Amino acid sequence: MVDVRRWRLLWSALVGALAVVAAIGGHPRVAAQEVIEISDRAQAIAPDFDEVYRVGVLAGEDWEQFTSIRDFGFDSAGNLHVFDDRAAKITVVSPSGELVRSFGGRGDGPGEFRRAISAAVFRDGRLVVADRGHGGFMVFAAHGEYERLVRMPTRATSTSALKPFVGQLAVVESGTWRAADISFGPGGLPDLTPPDLLERTVLEGDSVEVEPIAKVWSPPRDESMDFVLGDQVFHLGVGRRTFQPALLPAPLPGGAVAFVDSTAYAIKIAEPGAGVVRILLGRPDAKPVTERVKDAVRRRRTAELEATGEEDAERRAKNIRFYHEVPAVRDLQATWSGRLWVQRYAEDGSGGAIDVVSVEDGVRLATFPAGTPFPAAFGPGGLAAFVEDAGYDMKQIVVVRLPVRAR
Repeated sequence: MVDVRRWRLLWSALVGALAVVAAIGGHPRVAAQEVIEISDRAQAIAPDFDEVYRVGVLAGEDWEQFTSIRDFGFDSAGNLHVFDDRAAKITVVSPSGELVRSFGGRGDGPGEFRRAISAAVFRDGRLVVADRGHGGFMVFAAHGEYERLVRMPTRATSTSALKPFVGQLAVVESGTWRAADISFGPGGLPDLTPPDLLERTVLEGDSVEVEPIAKVWSPPRDESMDFVLGDQVFHLGVGRRTFQPALLPAPLPGGAVAFVDSTAYAIKIAEPGAGVVRILLGRPDAKPVTERVKDAVRRRRTAELEATGEEDAERRAKNIRFYHEVPAVRDLQATWSGRLWVQRYAEDGSGGAIDVVSVEDGVRLATFPAGTPFPAAFGPGGLAAFVEDAGYDMKQIVVVRLPVRAR
């Protein structure tokens, strides 16, 4: 019997590789696509992470009273860099949880932020902040000194997380075109066309250099508002739906990128100049969004809104709009050694079970149960960090050390 899913993914990968060749305009190597079934014999383990420290606790120091934790990441010394977008500052925390330095601030001067929206921390301690107000990426040296501004392209819409590459001052953006953001191109005209390439944004010079990595899939915009400007028709998306697939990239050591761009449990490994070279196929498959699923999501959302004091919680939850499928993968991250953390969806839309998968051979090394916190950042020596609710509308970052098989 022909495995339709396998052949569909193989064809998608081949088309993606050829698209990258065309986009680059040269004749790079097009590697054969290898399809690997992810092992289903992983050992389920409890999330008994060794806590190292917490920052953002209510009884803590003034410097750790974060108002809005937007992004954070580790450098090779184990320092944690925290970007608070509401306070417009960067705070660096030592491996023991002490303040190292803080910098930034709101303003128009060098190293100050006008409308900073995302940050990426590199292993050598450098930091890049995307700032729409300054129209570029602000580069900071390892000790927090402002170095330069790298201008954004006019089509840039970055509203999502920046993920740093290893060994190169370059970033990849996660999920930008899924959010139906508006950017403005030459002449002030809105550019609403979603890109169909996963790209690496190189920041080594004074202006960005965008390098295509792989062809990606974009879900159809079946709900939009059309308007005409001159002889052009623009399609304005009406907002993100619950369960709508996101583009989930995870840069790997050596320059490759793992990513998910569909509702399937299909992790694609792409290399610059070659496109997709490997696909890791796992289970379960995507599921239809039934009335039972919708009810579960609405109940969870109502409880969340009521916990914040929202008086109209039930009505707001009732108005949630849904994509027609529940994707198999909810989130994707890579550890410093290159292992993949793959979070599945729970039925109510929250975080389900987490698989730790080897990139090379698709072996599922471990599985954590639903409800396990999913790290937003990984660091050296098995460090990982995630955000918890500290109460009173405050958040805190918890830094832990992972078991060896999950690093």
